[in-house]
Amino acid sequence: MAFTVRASRTIRAPIDLVWEIMSDTDNEPSLWPGMKSVTNIRRGQSIIEREVEIILGYRCTETIKLYPELYSLQYKIYKGPIVGEKSIVAKKQSGGSVTKVEVIWTIDFRGLFRIFWPLAKICLARSSWRALGNLEKVILGHV
Repeated sequence: MAFTVRASRTIRAPIDLVWEIMSDTDNEPSLWPGMKSVTNIRRGQSIIEREVEIILGYRCTETIKLYPELYSLQYKIYKGPIVGEKSIVAKKQSGGSVTKVEVIWTIDFRGLFRIFWPLAKICLARSSWRALGNLEKVILGHV
């Protein structure tokens, strides 16, 4: 049963600074609760394949496509207890000094995660909100 989770946050910072921080995918574990570590399998200029360790030692494999001209990260999660897609997009607001960041997940759970999908869905939504708050804190530390 696939479902969608959305979260967004408006950050008082220019879009180029927001992009610089949000596109540093190697540092995502410091932003995303439940993400323990990332190991890059392959890394190109605009595409990354990696393994992500999440809660309880589970692992997911995903590819990330970076679209700097669109300020967009597109994830395809294809192996593990969570499968589907995630996008993180930054959009310029209010003359350029404010940026809105939106996270959209369209995913399905497998294994034990499927049994507890209502709780897992709530945890994923909370994790997204917290990640956006953590992103804002890091960005505001650079302003």
